Formats: sequence, C-alpha cells, structure tokens
Amino acid sequence: MDISLHLIKKYKSILSNFRFIIVQHLMEDTYTFVKNLIANDIEIHSLFYKRYSIEEGLISKLKAYDIEVLPDDEEIDTIIKSAVKKTIVDRKKIVILDLGGVFSELDNSYDSYIQCIVEDTHFGHWKYKNKVKGYPIYSVAESKLKEMEAIVVGKSTTVALYEALLSIGISIIGKKVLVIGYGMIGKNVAQTLKNMGLIVYVNDIHQYKMLNAIFEGCDTVHDYCKHNNQFDIIIGTTGTQSINKEVINTLKDRGFICSSSSKNLEIDMDYLENNALTTTQINNLMTSYCVNGKSIIVLNEGYPINFTIHSVPDEIIDLLFSEMVACIVDSTKEYDNYEGTIRIVPERMIDYIAGIWMIGDSHEN
Repeated sequence: MDISLHLIKKYKSILSNFRFIIVQHLMEDTYTFVKNLIANDIEIHSLFYKRYSIEEGLISKLKAYDIEVLPDDEEIDTIIKSAVKKTIVDRKKIVILDLGGVFSELDNSYDSYIQCIVEDTHFGHWKYKNKVKGYPIYSVAESKLKEMEAIVVGKSTTVALYEALLSIGISIIGKKVLVIGYGMIGKNVAQTLKNMGLIVYVNDIHQYKMLNAIFEGCDTVHDYCKHNNQFDIIIGTTGTQSINKEVINTLKDRGFICSSSSKNLEIDMDYLENNALTTTQINNLMTSYCVNGKSIIVLNEGYPINFTIHSVPDEIIDLLFSEMVACIVDSTKEYDNYEGTIRIVPERMIDYIAGIWMIGDSHEN
C-alpha cells in the first residue's frame, strides 16, 4: 500500500517547490519512496545511506535517476554547499529527511536556504533537541505511527536473535536476558522475548520505566555489580552506548551481546577490542572476544541485529514516509518561532494517514 504516494500526489504543488536531501536505510521501500517523489517532479538532490543496511543493486538504480548516492559519513558539507548553490539560483528551499541526526551540526549560515528538517530516529531526536535554527525541525521518532514500527522491531529482533543462535545449535528459550532501555523499542523487545519463553530483566535510567517493566511482568536490575556472571544475553535498545565494561561483567561465559537500535552505538567495542586476549570469528554474524577469562560473543559486529533479516515490512515504513511528507506540508504554515522546539505533525494528519491505511486494508468496522 502506497499511502506516501497518495500524499505526494495530493501535495505535489507544495513538495515540488523544494529540493530534497535524504538520509535513509537503502532498502526497497526507500527506493520506492524516492522513485515516487521523482515521478511527481520532485527534485532529489542527494541520498545518504547507512553502510550497515543496504540492499544490493539499489545504488546503481538510484544513480540512474542522476542522484548523488553516498554513505552518511562522507561529504556532508560538500553536498549541502552544492544544494545551497542551486537554491540561490532558483530559490527552491532544501528539505532534509534525516536519520540519526547526520545534519544536526549544520552551520546556522545555511538557515535561510532550508525549509525544514524531519528526523526519523530517537538518537537523532536527541541530537536536534534544543537546537536554535531559523527553520522548523520535525521528529517522527516519538509519534503514534512510529509505535507501530517499534512493535515490529521488537518481534524482528527476537526472530533475528533466535536465528543467529540457532545457527550454532543454541536455543534462546529459557535463557536469562537483560534488556537495557525500556522505551518504545526496548519495551517491545522485552515483551516479545518474554512471550518466547525467556527470563527477562530490564534496566533503564528512568525509575518510572523500571516500574512499568515490573507491572508488565519483567524483573529489573538496579545494580549491575550484584548480577555478575548471571545473564546469557544482553540487548541494548537505548540509542546510546549502554553496554560497557560494568554491564559486560554481568554476562556468563559464552554470553551474547547485541544491539536493537541505531548504528553500532550500544556496545563499547573499543573496550572489547583493546582488552581481548584473543578474538575469534565464529561465523559471519558472531565474533568471540576472550575478556577476563570469559568468551563474550558479539552479534553483527555491534550493529543492530534486526538488520540481519528483513526486519520491518514496507507498508510500515510507508506509514513513516507518509508522516514525513505531512511534516513538510506543515512546515509551510506560519509559526512565530522555531527556536529550541522539535515539532511533531498535527494529530489530525496522523489520523488521516491511519484512516487511509485502515480503509485500504479493509479493517473498517
């Protein structure tokens, strides 16, 4: 279902006034979204992709549309400058659809050339928080539609973990797991694991989230030192570095560590690499680090484990692309100021998007 295409066509006269810079996972759903924008005469200046989430063949497909396609850690400044040069000539302002706060440190000298930035992740949301800009910054990271994605990510993390351990003959059922972070993603990871028969413990920096975890049937960890050598699996879901030396000490020998968030942030890989007596590649998904007499097994080199499978259906991602389009449309309205405020799309637009999905999927009562 292409709800985003419906919105692109509906608001074509608005969207075609802007040139787009997009940061995204380079999957088929992203390719379809970009293709739909181009088909409706909307300019894509460039697309930055995440190195750890890319489907084969899509770079060449996108370059066929004369789009600059780059990893998100290269030539950021060069790209924004080239987009601004075009904007000075034709006055088409720049829309940035960001993923992970790649453009969060953008110089304020560019303010007058930018229409808005729309951020997709919690990690990026935090990076943009309290930024003073001359244009609106939107975030879909905490939206009601993003919650739908979080449900699927929780399930796909469990499936990916199950398949990874199964590949070496180990069952996850009955294992003791520590989930760090009980936010939108962590809650769904913990509950899915619990339903799969794991013994789930939770840690979060917020006490009310720990209380929430208890009410939802999980145990909690307050002091890592009291849990040394207890856990079979640790999963970081915070979007920051959450698995450090102290946390790693809570793992049993031959325990597993993985991430279910952005990039390879969750695990202190420097600690493991600098302190490992030996490092052994078990298979293409697992590396064992011998630290303090224990084998610590890291999954997917510290990158999100859910990206080892097709983790989120295209129609769920399309909901988020639809919300991003709605953010851009909302940015054309007059507001008094944007300083230090992250905007969200109006609830009526969320309802509108959800309503199209419900009708199209025949979920009407």
